[in-house]
Amino acid sequence: MKVKSRQTYYDIALEQYGSAEYAFDIAQANNKLPFDVADGEIVLPDSIIANKSITNHYKTSKISPATDISNRLLSPIDEDNGGIGYMGIGINFIIS
Repeated sequence: MKVKSRQTYYDIALEQYGSAEYAFDIAQANNKLPFDVADGEIVLPDSIIANKSITNHYKTSKISPATDISNRLLSPIDEDNGGIGYMGIGINFIIS
């Protein structure tokens, strides 16, 4: 299977089998950890029985989850700006 941009093993498990619980099986079949980002071509285990009602819903609704968070979204708070919208508890929001 060709992995789409930003798809995780959890996304693939939901789309292909109808449950995120199979992320571990998919990752293991590809010698990866389930928390790694899936990329390129991956192997889907044949031993998993899919929940057809869920996978059919994903197909007919053209749902293809891709929930990986980019590094840009995880970057530190902009120190040049101020205010509650830019503060994070334990980072630069200090309670005294």
